[in-house]
Amino acid sequence: MYKEDDVNKAKAVKKMLIEERLWDQIDFIVAFMGPIYEMIRMTDLDRPCLHLVYEWWDVMIEKVRNAIYKPEFASVLAEKDVEVHNRVPPHRDPELNNERRKCLQKLFPDSQVRNKVMEEFAYFSLNMRDYSTPEALENKFHFEPIIWWASYGASTPLLQTLALKLLNQPCSSSCCERNWSTYSFIYGLKRNKLEPKRAQDLVYIHTNLRLLARRDPNYYKNKDTMWDLAGDGHESLVEENVDMLELATLSLDEPALEMVIFNDEMES
Repeated sequence: MYKEDDVNKAKAVKKMLIEERLWDQIDFIVAFMGPIYEMIRMTDLDRPCLHLVYEWWDVMIEKVRNAIYKPEFASVLAEKDVEVHNRVPPHRDPELNNERRKCLQKLFPDSQVRNKVMEEFAYFSLNMRDYSTPEALENKFHFEPIIWWASYGASTPLLQTLALKLLNQPCSSSCCERNWSTYSFIYGLKRNKLEPKRAQDLVYIHTNLRLLARRDPNYYKNKDTMWDLAGDGHESLVEENVDMLELATLSLDEPALEMVIFNDEMES
């Protein structure tokens, strides 16, 4: 149909698709966008991972740089020569140190308290006092950070309190967004007479059923699962060409629970 509409345009598109340069450019884009997408997916978690963002970002930048300046992509790039900087440990990173000082100045406006926090950070950074014990040093590699700070940070109470606050924070609001998405599937145009308490209970049940389903060994083997609405299950839905209106009826994948909700809707 397109050829009949405009033969010249169709020929131009065909010529472009046959040329190798186009596919070189596509490979180039995929190569450096992959690490960016990978980092975004890692930050899209329902668990505290704010403390990992700086490391993830550093790794992502390194991967993107390596992908961009691969020899096979040299013809795509305008610049051929690039200087790749070696990464340095966090305590030797001037940018990271400056930003940490700025952060402490905002959190602790009192200079005496701030100096105390910086002193405590020095003990931690240099593995001094309680941080120098063999047990504390070994468990750095085995404990979750928040567990480690709760176990060994009592000698630096100000720094421990700050660490526990930061280590409890997720990277994004995606967990809230998923909760709102689940709520919108349960309370919508077809089911709009639920009381707030009833809708809240249904969201709670749906979320916990999803968590229980993830404990099933066969959960990750089933690519057609509908539990990850607004989450990791988008790919299978796109492949099956399921639109959002059809998807709304699948938001609760327990037939018995669906029946309860529909009965509740009919009664109300």
